Amino acid sequence: MTSRRRLTPAQAQRRAEVVALRTARLSFAEIGQRLGVTSQRAGRIYSEALAAVPRANVDEHRCEELELIDTAVRELMVIAGDPATSTRDHIRVWEAIRAWAERKAKLLGLDAPTRTETLTLDRIDSEIDTLSREMATTRLVESGTELSMEAIDAEIQRLTKELGEDW
Repeated sequence: MTSRRRLTPAQAQRRAEVVALRTARLSFAEIGQRLGVTSQRAGRIYSEALAAVPRANVDEHRCEELELIDTAVRELMVIAGDPATSTRDHIRVWEAIRAWAERKAKLLGLDAPTRTETLTLDRIDSEIDTLSREMATTRLVESGTELSMEAIDAEIQRLTKELGEDW
């Protein structure tokens, strides 16, 4: 959770250290050990720092991470394709490749849920009817005609003829 409060110089310095160490590929456990905090706190500081960074910088960081992932997988594929690699190492390499693939999918949002909306013909027809009534009512109000259901229905029929049957 990010806070809108101002950071003290010491907090800003700690944030900068965490980001620099993470950029140097240290784990949160290693960062925490160096700074005298838990790995969870180091991760929270890093997340807060990222949340405070402009979007362009986050996108740049994401690109750097993707390059790292691609490089790691490319190098692991060389080991996986080497016939001299033992079965045990083969399994470890493929586990590492899978882990990198999962990280890449998470970074790109590939596993994020997607929202879908299913429209039926009945729903579309209902929306057309609603919009037709709104359009007819607007025209009647603009023309100064008294509003009544009969007047609206008559205006809808007139609009339907004006616009054609296929609208």
